[in-house]
Amino acid sequence: MNRSSQLAIAVPAYFAPGNGWNRLAGRGGAAALAVVNPNSGPGAAVEPAYAQAIRRAQAHGVRVFGYVHTSYGARPQAAVLAEAEGYRDWYAVDGIFFDEARSDRAGQPYYAALRRALKARDSALLIALNPGTRPDERYMDVAEVVVTFEGDFASYLREPTPPAWMQRLAPSRFWQIVYGVPDAAALQQVLASAGEGHAGYIYITDGTLPNPYGALPSYWTEERRAVAATPSLAWPHP
Repeated sequence: MNRSSQLAIAVPAYFAPGNGWNRLAGRGGAAALAVVNPNSGPGAAVEPAYAQAIRRAQAHGVRVFGYVHTSYGARPQAAVLAEAEGYRDWYAVDGIFFDEARSDRAGQPYYAALRRALKARDSALLIALNPGTRPDERYMDVAEVVVTFEGDFASYLREPTPPAWMQRLAPSRFWQIVYGVPDAAALQQVLASAGEGHAGYIYITDGTLPNPYGALPSYWTEERRAVAATPSLAWPHP
């Protein structure tokens, strides 16, 4: 089976409630997952517009995760967990997206401890982890899904074959984020390569640094249609 046929869209939705959130949660199963990020975290208090956007997305079947940065394992765990609890209490998110994650074996215990603490508070919360590269295999014990690529279009096309340990796991455990993809033709190149990268979740955008995620891509309709035409993924339960 061609693994690219198993793709679903997962959006780092780092933009305010409004048209972008309405479109990612639109009819036809636009996105399977979205990451909410009010203020590089949940902010100081609940924002009603975000709460409404999250509820609407969830009602359309989108799993919404709250953004929390970990400063590559340097941030105090108490601060990380406090933000995770803010998302849970204020926005009833489905999970937490830990950004700026380490990928080496030495950093794994920090994230394993976060998982234990978070699950002790709320066992239903899911975890996504973003090292932005293929991590040590032990990180798969930490998160339900891991971002194994975050980078630009040219770098994505140079990605090597996934290691054997990745290929033994379901594609639904892996997410790739590709920015600076210039047009719909290049979008199709990424989609064709996603199966080779053993990805189950994908986000492709023509946005560029310093913030590729401030809006949906100009070809969002084409991206949605291309991925919506393939079977949806069930959320992984390793």
